[in-house]
This record gives sequence, structure tokens and C-alpha cells, in this order.
Amino acid sequence: MIIKIFNANKYLGIISTGFDIKIVSDLKKGIQTCYFKVPYNTNISINPEQNIEIDNYAYTVKEMNMYDNYYEVYCQPNLDGLFTKQLEPISGYTYSFDSIMNMILEGTGWIMHVNDFIYGSHSIYLYQMTVQEALDNVKALYNCDFFFDTKNKIIEVWNVRGNKTSVFTITPTNIIDCKITSNTYDLITCLIPIGKDGITIGQSNNGCLYVENYEYTSKKIFGYYINDKITDADDLLTVAKYKVADCGKPATTYKIHLSKLEETNLDVGDAIQIIDTIRNQTTFQRIQKIVRFVDKPEKSYLEAGRLSIPFDDIFKNFKTGQSIINGDKSFNITTLFKNYDGINTSYDKLEARVKTLEGKIE
Repeated sequence: MIIKIFNANKYLGIISTGFDIKIVSDLKKGIQTCYFKVPYNTNISINPEQNIEIDNYAYTVKEMNMYDNYYEVYCQPNLDGLFTKQLEPISGYTYSFDSIMNMILEGTGWIMHVNDFIYGSHSIYLYQMTVQEALDNVKALYNCDFFFDTKNKIIEVWNVRGNKTSVFTITPTNIIDCKITSNTYDLITCLIPIGKDGITIGQSNNGCLYVENYEYTSKKIFGYYINDKITDADDLLTVAKYKVADCGKPATTYKIHLSKLEETNLDVGDAIQIIDTIRNQTTFQRIQKIVRFVDKPEKSYLEAGRLSIPFDDIFKNFKTGQSIINGDKSFNITTLFKNYDGINTSYDKLEARVKTLEGKIE
């Protein structure tokens, strides 16, 4: 595969000696990252912050590590104009998706292409952040999917990305081709959302400060979603419903080699029908990540399902949420949860686990 290299916008040439090229597509982030190796005496020198292009996608070199006679090169998407530009403050009521996106992207050199109509109007408060951070907030608020076309500086937008379906059947003879992981570390059935200045959903949710999802279990497991860019209780409730629908079930991931699928020309967002003949189960899962090994395509694989949230992030949100709630005297948390003793139990378990991990580190 051709690797083009640039210094700023000046084209320097083609790296002809790259090998072990790996490209990772990520649905949630809407980006691609890449990794490759080059000999120490490659035909064109490479340095961090130079731009490269592989298969019509633009990257920026972020890390280089030397081993023996070659370099490992790690690249992130080239999001110049988004990460590097500070956003002028935007605030107001009832912005449509198109109007707020056009305001955010003004002067960045980027445009958007909307593949589906994005519904809804929301209050917006965007202050002291980069354009990229503002886009992340809008994406969460309007519950849509992005893809950053870094070569053409276009943000592709969908309500739900993906339109293809492939099938994988798990049998006693091919079970080795599918790795399944499942955990409930980040399982939340009662989600307490908190917005800017500690606003809650109480006034929009009949006085209740949390949303529920007992799809998987009837246990009351509390957790927090914190977003200080949401200023309106109705908008906070909308986002919280999306979040609890996702986190109210186990994080189950299916890792499947692409060569074992009926349809191999897949992209993130597409669906996999997984037929488990051993446990007599059938499920449809969205592809969250695709890892392609350009030189060794037989190693390429996808990850479908719901990816787990790192434990550190869970605990950080829990601690921050507790601090906000307990620091505001207008909330009587004891009265609010007097019928639900699960919150203190869940917090104690989280705190005990962190102390255990800290002890191991020491």
C-alpha cells in the first residue's frame, strides 16, 4: 500500500519501504488510526507531526519508536482546524442540528455532509472548548454517528451509520474463530445525569433524578452521567435515556476474523448476525471496530457488540457525581434514595476495588 508523506502541505514523496501496516476504524470516534514500520534508512525520513496519506485518508505522525534497524510509527487522524481551533462561545435555545453544526464549523475549512435528516432542536451552551470538543457534545446530544473524512475535510453524518449485514455461525468446529467477552463492570440500571452547574432532570422527569433500564436485571445499580455542556433539563433527559439504554446491559464483544464472514467488505456501523448453534442463540450486533492488517489480511478482524468502559472512567464519574450531589444542599440524597439501598452498596464496592488495585500497584 502506498504511503504518501507531506511536510505541512508540501508533498515530499512516497515511502516505498513501509511494512506491517495496520489500520483501525472506530465507530464511536468516527476516525481511523494507523500503525506501520519503516527501516531506519528509509527512502524519505519521517518525523512526528508530519502528515501522511494512506488509502485516501490523512493522518498525522504522533509517535516514533526505534527498534534495532527500524521505526514503529503511530499515526492519528489529521484533524487540523478542529483540534487546533478554539471555538467562539455559542449559547441559545432550540438550535437545529444543521444550524449548530454550521456555526461550529465556520472558518475551520471543514464542511459536513448529512446522509440522513437529524431530528430535534436543543438548547446549546458551548464555551471554552475546541471545535472538536464542541462536535463531541453535539454528537452526543443529537445521538448521531460521525465519520471524519480527513483528506477532503468532510464530516459525514448519519442517524445510524451502516447498511450491510453479514452472518457468522458459531459451531463446535469453528468456535475458535470467534472470541466472546462479556462483563458487567459498567452495568447501570439507574442513571443519574448531571448537567452544567449541577442541573438535573427532576423538573423534566416527574421529580425523579434518574432514568431506569431493567432490560437485563431488576437490580438497582446506580451510576452517573456528567456533561457540563448541557444546560437544559429536557436535553439532559434525552441524552440520559440514550445512555441508560446502552449501559443497562452487559458489555458483550464478539471478535471475529473477517476472513470467516460471508460478507467481508464491511465497515464500522454495519451489522453482524451471530448464530450460536452451541447455545441456541441468535443476535444482531453492530460493528464497533475493524482492524485491518494490510500486509497480512488473514489477521484482520472486527469487534461487534458493546465495548466496555474502562473501570477508571466509571469510578471517576461516580466520585464526581457524588461530590456534585453531596455538595448541593438543595439535594437530599438520603431522602431521594431511601427506598434504594443499592447506591451506597455500589459505591462501597467501587471504592473497595480501587483500594485493592492501589495496594497491588504499591
